[in-house]
Amino acid sequence: MRGETEGLPNVFKLPVLEFELPNGSQCTITNPLAFYDFEGDIPDGFQNMVWSTSLVPEEAESFFKIWPRTYRWPTSSPNAPNEDYERINTLMRGDKAQRGSVRQLRDQVGRLFTYPTPGETALVYEHRLMDIAIGSIEAPHNTVHLLLGGLGYMANADYAGFDPIFYIHHCNIDRILAFWEYTYNEFWVGEGYYHKDGGENVIRFTQSGGPSGSGAVEVDQSSPLQPYRSTKGEYWIPKQARFLNASSSFEQDLVAKVGQEVKRVRLTDPLPTTDEEVHICRAVLQASFPLAQPREGKLELGDAKNETRGGANSKVVPNYRHFYVFVELVGHAFGGSYSLELVHEGQVIASFAIFSRGDQTQCAACRVQREAGGLVKGVVHIPDDVITSIIDSRSDELSRLPDQGKLPEVARAVRESVHVRLVNPAGHLLADAVGHSRGSDSGSGEGAGIPLDDAIIPKIELQSCRAVRKEWPVELEDEPGEAALSFFGHVEFGDLLTSDHQWRKA
Repeated sequence: MRGETEGLPNVFKLPVLEFELPNGSQCTITNPLAFYDFEGDIPDGFQNMVWSTSLVPEEAESFFKIWPRTYRWPTSSPNAPNEDYERINTLMRGDKAQRGSVRQLRDQVGRLFTYPTPGETALVYEHRLMDIAIGSIEAPHNTVHLLLGGLGYMANADYAGFDPIFYIHHCNIDRILAFWEYTYNEFWVGEGYYHKDGGENVIRFTQSGGPSGSGAVEVDQSSPLQPYRSTKGEYWIPKQARFLNASSSFEQDLVAKVGQEVKRVRLTDPLPTTDEEVHICRAVLQASFPLAQPREGKLELGDAKNETRGGANSKVVPNYRHFYVFVELVGHAFGGSYSLELVHEGQVIASFAIFSRGDQTQCAACRVQREAGGLVKGVVHIPDDVITSIIDSRSDELSRLPDQGKLPEVARAVRESVHVRLVNPAGHLLADAVGHSRGSDSGSGEGAGIPLDDAIIPKIELQSCRAVRKEWPVELEDEPGEAALSFFGHVEFGDLLTSDHQWRKA
């Protein structure tokens, strides 16, 4: 948890490292984790990248063609730029106007382990919104790239691989994926799926925007994972990249108290096969990547009381609804990486990162996808304490409504209290959703330029869901162990932004 209090560890920042050898002598080496030195041989094809808006009089530029080594959050200077590690630490700790980056990352990862067990078909087939509410591993992956990059290498997909921290980051992504496919080992693309209402015909999965950008393509466990080739020169396929291989030496266990017992998730153990085993894995992993725990609400929102979900020892959290927004953004809208930020009372409460390449990329497939208008979809979770604050601020109005009318009114209050903006990797405003009839949170007022092109206006929909907690019995004198959370009862409220808002470029 030290990232939430201290920021980026010094081992990634110090230019040199000092060691004491077994014989007592001192040794100093250049820190291989702090940067990569091109040693005067900058690869062909590197291009500088200019970021400019009307709010930044001097152009912000990334000097990839000139910089002799990699940088993180560098100043816009071709010669010996300063790295703003304090900015990175502030973002990680969540200080003042930018909060919760590390907490948001942990919460995003924890939610990946809230899928129900294979046997809980009532939850699995409830609605497509369940998948939307959980999100994807791409969300925390992209956030880390922009968090560490700024105008530097990690925030640009063409250059990120030159920063040594890239490999630490992707080792962790692989680790998270390994725990996910261990826990949900029956969730697999296979050759397709059967319709939930029955039938013998296998339905193939499709993926929009194939390698050529020509439209949807069918995918299964034998589809080529272009452009990644094995040492034999052949494309890897999904079933070859599933689970740890026989030579893996992954030793880490994740441990948590579940009920009265300490449980472990160890990737070298036999795969969980029963619903109970999967529930235990979920509880351990949700504790290891702690997502925000739901609490009983004070306001009755018209949901069914004493509802049962999730089988034995499962309890629905009373009067609780988690709010989130589904977003759909154009990946190449601003010629590079950018972020969508949700703002409440002047604070950034959550964000969603787009990790992209610049317009000058030499990646041919990426240029085709840009021309096809490739979309990035995901979910942004609104912190529960923000929702509580909004409800408290409208308590008088809400108290006069019948229970069935309170949830729509809370959704309306969220719309009026949260505004949205787009920023580049250095935090410069790109566009703002400006309101015309509400208070300060209906737009910062900074995006006072021309309207944003219709083709790149973000789609942002407000939604909410309920929570169910599976617990394990303990003796009276024992502290309760970890619970396994799932979400259900998803409701759509339509666009987050009210009709009086207009997107404007900075």
